[in-house]
Amino acid sequence: MSTHIKLMRLWWAGHVEQMPETRVAKKVFLENMGGKRLVGKPTARWEDNVITDTRDLLGIRTWRGQSRD
Repeated sequence: MSTHIKLMRLWWAGHVEQMPETRVAKKVFLENMGGKRLVGKPTARWEDNVITDTRDLLGIRTWRGQSRD
């Protein structure tokens, strides 16, 4: 089940990466959220999970380049 969730996350990341810059989903994906972070270990961002999933499941280091192919 977790593998399926990871694959769907990768599918969505590739879909958002190919969207035009004017789409809301792409703007949210690229936007840097301001504010302070809490003390301690930083929580993982959604993109950090995508990077980990591509490395673990597919053996790919640069997922943005691969999503455009």
